[in-house]
Amino acid sequence: MTRKILLVDDDEMVLIAVADLLRSHGYQVKTASSGDTALDLADHEPFDLCILDAVMPGITGTDLADRLRSLDQHKKMPIIMLSQADTAADMDPRFASEIKLTIIKPIRPERLVAMVESVLL
Repeated sequence: MTRKILLVDDDEMVLIAVADLLRSHGYQVKTASSGDTALDLADHEPFDLCILDAVMPGITGTDLADRLRSLDQHKKMPIIMLSQADTAADMDPRFASEIKLTIIKPIRPERLVAMVESVLL
């Protein structure tokens, strides 16, 4: 069974690179460049994992995760947060328990794949 990943980042190059990487490892990936688009996708289909950027215009990563978790089909969906080193320390502490893993940008492809595989086992 192919695992479905929702990838959310406002940087188009990150979306392309990470989506291509994950697809090359057999994952089905849907991308969203905004929180609103991600919510629309998540409202219409289930995902096995969400990888999202911590800092985006409009809906922040933590707010988006809260809103995704409010959808019945995504209450227990694992989340991997992508963060800049200077924003990782500022992550909302109430949210830390819900994040499976945090990856500091720049992303090391082998580390990301290993994290995804460990979360989806």
